[in-house]
Amino acid sequence: MNIPRFTYGLASETGISRTTNQDAASAILLSGTSDFGILDMGLFMVADGMGADEDGKKAAHIAIDTVSEAITAHIFQPLIESAHDDINLNVTSILTAAVQKA
Repeated sequence: MNIPRFTYGLASETGISRTTNQDAASAILLSGTSDFGILDMGLFMVADGMGADEDGKKAAHIAIDTVSEAITAHIFQPLIESAHDDINLNVTSILTAAVQKA
């Protein structure tokens, strides 16, 4: 398997009123081949942890986990397992449902 050719970084700060960082982030990378050559895909997400106490941190992580699971199960996994000719993904609907669930 090819190593995805992405370079990315993450920087975050607590802000002026918090002592801990409540943000969450995720990067899901997929690399493979297609009729067009090497295909690298990535999904990069950030959830701003807003809320009192640790609730903001919990909410941010739930959002990232929920959307990551949906993207993996309904987009990336079908791409990996299919012959690519017979796959019909409605990415907008999948993302909308994942965000609403989160």
